[in-house]
Amino acid sequence: MQNYYILKKTKNIRNKWMSEYTVKMNNYLYLRTTMEHQRVNIDSSLTSNINYIGMVNVIRYFLAKSDSKCTFILFSSTTAYYPLCGYDSYTPPKSALNSLFYILDQEYHSNDKIHFKLFNSGNMKSKSYEQENLTKPVFTKNVECISSCSTPEHSAKYLLKHINDRKVISYDWFSYFLAIKNECELLIDYVLFPLAILVVFCVKLRTKRLMKFIK
Repeated sequence: MQNYYILKKTKNIRNKWMSEYTVKMNNYLYLRTTMEHQRVNIDSSLTSNINYIGMVNVIRYFLAKSDSKCTFILFSSTTAYYPLCGYDSYTPPKSALNSLFYILDQEYHSNDKIHFKLFNSGNMKSKSYEQENLTKPVFTKNVECISSCSTPEHSAKYLLKHINDRKVISYDWFSYFLAIKNECELLIDYVLFPLAILVVFCVKLRTKRLMKFIK
């Protein structure tokens, strides 16, 4: 998986398909958790710094230094709406990032200087993803298959294609249903809201059934 910090820009663009946006990527750290809650010797504060504190600092600096209009995109994850075992160091800061987005969206809704957007992505096909699957609990893998898996490049293109459609952009249907279950933004969200409740309910039932086989 990747985190993307995308800042709107009007010059010095190398990739034509990215238009007026430039992308900076960094791998996130996956912290293994066994079913007995035994952890590898990695400071979990590192993932919080990468996935939340780092973003807060970037936003704070950007608001203080930027004078031009811009669109700031926060990159979240499906697990921020649907926590799973195996992501105990990754999901909490992502959930906090979601809360931060909704707060900033309210605080700056009438501000013409900056607009905030949230991108919810599923699993990303990357070396980090392949590595984490070596130690990830089978239960987590079985639940994760509900959400689509994509490459970072395809997800970035999808985001840029739909960036003007809405504030909260979800890569796959399950992430979308989780998002509108939390807050509806467009008329279509209200129309599909009952379906979102049903889908999430069915997934939760499946998750609970799978949990019975955890040893």
